[in-house]
Amino acid sequence: MKRLFPDTPPPDDLYRMLVDNARDALVAIDADGRIVEWNAEAERAFGWSRVEILGVPLGDTIAAPVSVAMNASSLSLDLLSGKTAMPGASSAPDLVIRRRDGSWLTVALVVVPVEMAGTTVHFALLRTPSDRAVPAETASGTTALASMVLDNMSAAVVLTDAAGNVILANPAARGLLGSVTAGEALSALPLLQADRRTAYPEQERPLRRALDGHVVNGMLGYMPGSGDGEGTWLRIDALPLRDEAANLTGAIVVLHDVSRSVRAERALRHGLDEAQLMLEGITDYGIMMLDAEGFIISWNPGAERIFARDAASVIGTHSAELFTDEDRGVGEPVRELREARERGRSENNRWHVRADGSRFWATGTVMPLWRDDGSLHGFAKVLRDQTAERLADEQTRFLASHDALTGLANRVSFSNQLHNAMAQTQRTGVPFALLLLDLDRFKYVNDTFGHHAGDLLLKEVALRIVSSIRETDFVARLGGDEFVVIQADASQPQSAETLARKLVLELGRPFQLEGQEVQSGASIGISTYPADAGSSVELLKRADLALYRAKHAGRHTYQLYNGMTRAEQGWKRDREAALRAALKNQQFELYYQPQVDLGNWRVATVEALLRWNASELETVLPADFLSIAEQTGMIVEIGEWALREAAHQVRRWQSQGLSELRLSVNCSARQFSDARFVAMIPAILADAGMAPSSLALEVPESMLARHPAIKEQLAALRALGIRLMIDNFGTGATALRDFQDFAIDALKIDKAFVEHLPHRREDSAITSAIISLAHNLGIEVVAGGVETAEQLAYLKSRACDGAQGFIFSPPVPAERFEQLVKSGHWSRINPTTGVPDAGFNKLH
Repeated sequence: MKRLFPDTPPPDDLYRMLVDNARDALVAIDADGRIVEWNAEAERAFGWSRVEILGVPLGDTIAAPVSVAMNASSLSLDLLSGKTAMPGASSAPDLVIRRRDGSWLTVALVVVPVEMAGTTVHFALLRTPSDRAVPAETASGTTALASMVLDNMSAAVVLTDAAGNVILANPAARGLLGSVTAGEALSALPLLQADRRTAYPEQERPLRRALDGHVVNGMLGYMPGSGDGEGTWLRIDALPLRDEAANLTGAIVVLHDVSRSVRAERALRHGLDEAQLMLEGITDYGIMMLDAEGFIISWNPGAERIFARDAASVIGTHSAELFTDEDRGVGEPVRELREARERGRSENNRWHVRADGSRFWATGTVMPLWRDDGSLHGFAKVLRDQTAERLADEQTRFLASHDALTGLANRVSFSNQLHNAMAQTQRTGVPFALLLLDLDRFKYVNDTFGHHAGDLLLKEVALRIVSSIRETDFVARLGGDEFVVIQADASQPQSAETLARKLVLELGRPFQLEGQEVQSGASIGISTYPADAGSSVELLKRADLALYRAKHAGRHTYQLYNGMTRAEQGWKRDREAALRAALKNQQFELYYQPQVDLGNWRVATVEALLRWNASELETVLPADFLSIAEQTGMIVEIGEWALREAAHQVRRWQSQGLSELRLSVNCSARQFSDARFVAMIPAILADAGMAPSSLALEVPESMLARHPAIKEQLAALRALGIRLMIDNFGTGATALRDFQDFAIDALKIDKAFVEHLPHRREDSAITSAIISLAHNLGIEVVAGGVETAEQLAYLKSRACDGAQGFIFSPPVPAERFEQLVKSGHWSRINPTTGVPDAGFNKLH
């Protein structure tokens, strides 16, 4: 018999293509009756896979028929097993075959004997009669098999002779190429172009290569469509055919229509190219692709910039290397990918590590990428460096709950911690102690060495307190020179006293401040919860009462609240009586501090400040008694006395040559809440003979923010010609834009912004902004707490209108102020030069 494929066995790729592309079940049996071929359609029709069935005797698969005569079935089996020899293709009666699931299938059978590898193999084409009739070919085995297989292939197959003329074209080829007739040159057909514009060179054409003896596998070609229609993309396989003498007899060309996949692939590649260009152009975001195991497979320039690692150094490494040691230790890399896989995304907001080991904060998302079949392809991870924003946010949160100077917790944090401690005690029954500390001689340090030294002292005090307490204790700065400690466990007898003694000793040791030895100390008041009070307010009040007793016991000591007698607890009632007696016995005195006009270098305004001469040896500052005066309402009466006294004094100075001198006095919310106080101001001015324009009322910004109702009363006073100044500006919650609806004449920048000028950039920027915005609104600006020539020079260079502070003079009695103005001593950098009076050390 003539061989279809002289090579033994036929080329695997073409052979498998012919067999697996047949639309009918194709089975082959060797001389021993064992199955040696079983194509894809046989797998589908009968249920056995090729792996399961190869080598199995055909008789074990095909059982005796049920509805067909035994001789017919026997004939079919004999034909397949080779027991009945036939010269060519033979048709046999129907055969009943058992499927893998046990059901039966009746098929029509065409058997073709083919010589392969020196032996005869019987190929059987199995068809169900209901599908289509079995052709009654009687040609040779080769022709029958070729016709049987080729006619039933979905791929287009063309056979040519050695000259390239068509011998045979199967139906699929005729459907693809149109009319293909025997003898026609295949090269004349328009199917051998490399793309839509260029034909293959002659030597590169698939048919030419096959006829030259080469095997062509998977060459891509294009067949133009009619007119402007879209053409067809083809995958071309070609194989040379030889006779028994190895002479080239022709070629077989197989064409697969791959238009859909080619167009899809090119569209995808175009989209990927555009996406790649887009990703490479993004530098603000780090974008990386991970495989299903979390290994990095792509890395854009944004990731290179953020992580400071180039793509070559990270591709192929696991994404866990981008995490911190802490996150890796708790399994964050694994958790992140698992969450993305299970929930569809995972938020990625954490610290990461750069190549140099530095850390940065990044926010982003990890998303899974799924294939069409539902399997996981990998992950897309997108990050953005948010380190600056994170640090700014942390700083903002820190400043909201901490003291900017010492870094300790502030009053807000203390209040929260105090309530937490009370709740903890209520749950556990373990008491805690509250220690309220006030520095001794702090004002002396400020007076003698300046506010800068005072700030350094507060920082050192904070460090010593922190080093003296346990980790479970809590310390905060309440303001000024006042600190508080919450001793978490005061269950042991005298535990609070032990800590207080330690703090007194520590804070009593000398401080070294920029080469100068400074002595301070501390007084401490102690209360305990729940023994001394049932609420946070009462607990703090009773610690304050104990602190007061410690100060009056000689300072540099501590006192317990629970040792006080009932009479001692009534000191506030006594203090109220003492204040009334002071007013009656004229124990109050006014001190005066100049405000200098920086434009003409003259004392433009004098601020009156209240002092209480409690005894010949003790002058009490307003901070120690004004709160009591506010609570009792005595502030109205004391304020009336102060305004009347100051107005008469300034009027005398005006008559002595200081005609343009103004008076400035501080007012409280309690005063403005009393209608009598507002009504008597014009009367006091008239009685003193002072014009309303010579009076300036200083209202703290915080009070204006908390008591907006007083704006109406202030507006009424301003309508009379009285000037209004916002004091301590920058410490409250009032914005400059609020003054568009509420007119004021001036504002005083709080000394907290002035004391670090010009060295602290933030304070310099805020001060400059306040001055600029105020001037744009037509508001004058005065700076408080000016102590150094550098501060003064900076303020003057920024066009600040006025200044007040120790660089000119501390608050002094009336006669001292008069001497300063007349002698010109206020204009010197050292305001105390030539004024031999210790009264200068009495500070505001």
